[in-house]
Amino acid sequence: KAATASSSSSSFREFRVGEVIVPKDMRGMETQINYLEQQFIYPGIDYRIMTMTDGEGNEIFSTESLSDPRQKKQALLALRPCGWKLQTQLWKNYGMNTDWPVQISAGAISDVVTTRFNTDSAIPRIVSAFRRDWKTYTLALAVALTPIPASLLARNFVSFYVIPSASMEPTLLKGDVLLVEKFPRVYERTTYGDVVLFKPPPTLRDIVTSNGSQLSSTSLFVKRVVGLPG
Repeated sequence: KAATASSSSSSFREFRVGEVIVPKDMRGMETQINYLEQQFIYPGIDYRIMTMTDGEGNEIFSTESLSDPRQKKQALLALRPCGWKLQTQLWKNYGMNTDWPVQISAGAISDVVTTRFNTDSAIPRIVSAFRRDWKTYTLALAVALTPIPASLLARNFVSFYVIPSASMEPTLLKGDVLLVEKFPRVYERTTYGDVVLFKPPPTLRDIVTSNGSQLSSTSLFVKRVVGLPG
């Protein structure tokens, strides 16, 4: 699925394959933002540039390889949201009937994106997170603002987990942070495709440590459920 639009700005932001970009709401750019949302490119969501082609369909690594400003804007970026496999239902709710990645012209998105490490991406990402799952993030915010006794109680139901390795790529990248719910009856609620955290059994722990990795008594593994009893 390809989409193009012209940018009204004379400036141009360079792009490269593998880069993660974050669209953001900008005053005066409402028409452009609305156009991108029609292509399922929403402010505050991390998108990775999977591939890139020039106006003639030739694969390129970076828009810097194109000398003509018009060619730069015509370059097509194949975008896919980070963690998209965990958000299948979310995108269906948005009305998406096609599959990732979607192609957007560099000129259509150049003026309204930033990098995931730029501070000006913080507010759009927070707003987007609350839009996607306001209950979970409201609970997390309440935990952060409540007195210590209440916070200790809440830790029994929700916690943060940092991905320590690349074993779950491309779904989860090393350094990603998960907000994990620990409500009761987890085994009854688990279904195919869920991503779960668990304490490794002794056999698995021995395999990991025999390969030189170090595990503490509190180490958890994160994996996707591909089979269930029965």
